[in-house]
Amino acid sequence: MPRTFGDGVIHKSHFDAMVDGLDNLPEHCPKPRSEVENEIGRLIAEELVDNGATLQMGMCSGLVSVQKRSALSPRLFSKATEMISGVFIKCFYGIGNIPDAVLASLKGHKDLGVHSEMFSDGVVDLVEAGCVTNTHKFYHPGKITGSFLVGTRRLFDFVDNNPFVGACIGVIDR
Repeated sequence: MPRTFGDGVIHKSHFDAMVDGLDNLPEHCPKPRSEVENEIGRLIAEELVDNGATLQMGMCSGLVSVQKRSALSPRLFSKATEMISGVFIKCFYGIGNIPDAVLASLKGHKDLGVHSEMFSDGVVDLVEAGCVTNTHKFYHPGKITGSFLVGTRRLFDFVDNNPFVGACIGVIDR
């Protein structure tokens, strides 16, 4: 079980009972991406994600959204909507190939941040490539933040005792 830093730390005195488990965590191994999925990922990465953007990968929508310091221009939003309108229902629901394709297409970007409900193995690739620095994030700059993980042993090993990664629970209130 990976240990993370952040709000997710609960002292053992707050539990009525605990059971040691020896089973490995379940892993989510993605299936190979299609050419269409890779193209959608490339278009989103190239047209909608600037250097310095903060990424959010959602469990329910599966879509990678982007937090930018300036609002997304109506032209780009319209273009993105047109690009994905035919495949949104089929491909964007749940964790899957479209978010993975977007992450795989971001390897040429710089100073990305991750502040997300969840994240997967694609974030590890971006960190190792030097693309994720979290320097321009509004909240928790310098750290990858999320509430849970979906991925492989590689992801679990990456987050385990990694001070660059923090678990956040609760609501951000200004």
